[in-house]
Amino acid sequence: MRITHADGLVGLVSGDLPRARTPMEEALEVFGARGDLASRVWMLMILGLVPELQGMFPGQSAAIGRFCT
Repeated sequence: MRITHADGLVGLVSGDLPRARTPMEEALEVFGARGDLASRVWMLMILGLVPELQGMFPGQSAAIGRFCT
């Protein structure tokens, strides 16, 4: 799972935002299934950067909303 997480971060820092989103969402699901709250919160914070960098601010709200449900 850490490889998937790392792949998403590489996409984020390299500016390949579509590449960043998919592995981060996969990691978020796994962290949630494992009950790993700290990693899930971290991933949501980082995942919220992707829509922000794309200029899609409603996407941030959707990412945060997923955590609250």
